[in-house]
Amino acid sequence: MDLYFFKAIGSFNTEERTRFLQFGSSGPQLFTIETWGDRTKLPRAHTCFNRLDLPPYENYQELRQKLVQAMEMSEAFEGVD
Repeated sequence: MDLYFFKAIGSFNTEERTRFLQFGSSGPQLFTIETWGDRTKLPRAHTCFNRLDLPPYENYQELRQKLVQAMEMSEAFEGVD
Protein backbone atom coordinates (compact mmCIF):
# COMPACT_ATOMS: atom_id res chain seq x y z
CA MET A 1 0.00 0.00 0.00
CA ASP A 2 2.89 2.42 0.70
CA LEU A 3 3.99 2.13 -2.92
CA TYR A 4 0.47 2.98 -4.13
CA PHE A 5 0.32 5.98 -1.80
CA PHE A 6 3.59 7.50 -2.99
CA LYS A 7 2.70 6.77 -6.62
CA ALA A 8 -0.62 8.60 -6.14
CA ILE A 9 1.04 11.62 -4.52
CA GLY A 10 3.66 11.65 -7.28
CA SER A 11 0.90 11.73 -9.91
CA PHE A 12 -0.75 14.82 -8.40
CA ASN A 13 -0.33 18.16 -10.11
CA THR A 14 0.69 21.23 -8.08
CA GLU A 15 -2.90 22.13 -7.17
CA GLU A 16 -3.67 18.57 -6.03
CA ARG A 17 -0.50 18.44 -3.91
CA THR A 18 -1.46 21.70 -2.23
CA ARG A 19 -4.97 20.37 -1.59
CA PHE A 20 -3.50 17.14 -0.22
CA LEU A 21 -1.34 19.00 2.31
CA GLN A 22 -4.34 21.10 3.29
CA PHE A 23 -6.44 17.93 3.69
CA GLY A 24 -3.82 16.06 5.71
CA SER A 25 -2.62 18.73 8.09
CA SER A 26 -4.54 21.94 7.36
CA GLY A 27 -1.22 23.51 6.35
CA PRO A 28 2.26 22.81 4.99
CA GLN A 29 3.50 20.73 7.95
CA LEU A 30 4.26 17.02 7.70
CA PHE A 31 1.96 14.39 9.16
CA THR A 32 1.97 10.70 9.99
CA ILE A 33 0.03 8.02 8.12
CA GLU A 34 -1.75 5.21 9.94
CA THR A 35 -3.48 2.17 8.46
CA TRP A 36 -7.12 2.33 9.52
CA GLY A 37 -10.52 0.90 8.62
CA ASP A 38 -11.43 -1.15 5.58
CA ARG A 39 -11.26 -0.41 1.88
CA THR A 40 -14.88 0.78 1.70
CA LYS A 41 -13.94 3.84 3.77
CA LEU A 42 -12.44 7.09 2.56
CA PRO A 43 -9.16 8.30 4.01
CA ARG A 44 -9.69 10.61 6.97
CA ALA A 45 -7.51 13.36 8.34
CA HIS A 46 -7.00 14.51 11.91
CA THR A 47 -5.57 17.98 11.36
CA CYS A 48 -5.19 18.64 15.11
CA PHE A 49 -2.90 15.60 15.37
CA ASN A 50 -1.30 15.91 11.91
CA ARG A 51 -2.35 12.35 11.12
CA LEU A 52 -3.89 10.74 8.04
CA ASP A 53 -5.83 7.49 8.47
CA LEU A 54 -5.51 5.47 5.27
CA PRO A 55 -7.56 2.31 4.67
CA PRO A 56 -5.75 -0.71 3.15
CA TYR A 57 -6.78 -0.28 -0.49
CA GLU A 58 -6.00 -3.14 -2.85
CA ASN A 59 -4.54 -1.19 -5.76
CA TYR A 60 -3.19 2.14 -6.91
CA GLN A 61 -6.31 3.22 -8.81
CA GLU A 62 -8.55 2.61 -5.81
CA LEU A 63 -6.23 4.49 -3.44
CA ARG A 64 -5.85 7.48 -5.75
CA GLN A 65 -9.59 7.72 -6.48
CA LYS A 66 -10.55 7.55 -2.78
CA LEU A 67 -7.84 10.02 -1.79
CA VAL A 68 -8.97 12.57 -4.39
CA GLN A 69 -12.61 12.03 -3.38
CA ALA A 70 -11.79 12.62 0.29
CA MET A 71 -9.82 15.78 -0.53
CA GLU A 72 -12.67 17.15 -2.66
CA MET A 73 -15.28 16.37 -0.01
CA SER A 74 -13.23 17.91 2.80
CA GLU A 75 -13.13 21.31 1.11
CA ALA A 76 -16.78 21.80 2.12
CA PHE A 77 -15.97 21.17 5.79
CA GLU A 78 -13.10 23.54 6.44
CA GLY A 79 -12.25 23.68 10.13
CA VAL A 80 -13.89 20.36 11.02
CA ASP A 81 -11.69 17.63 12.49
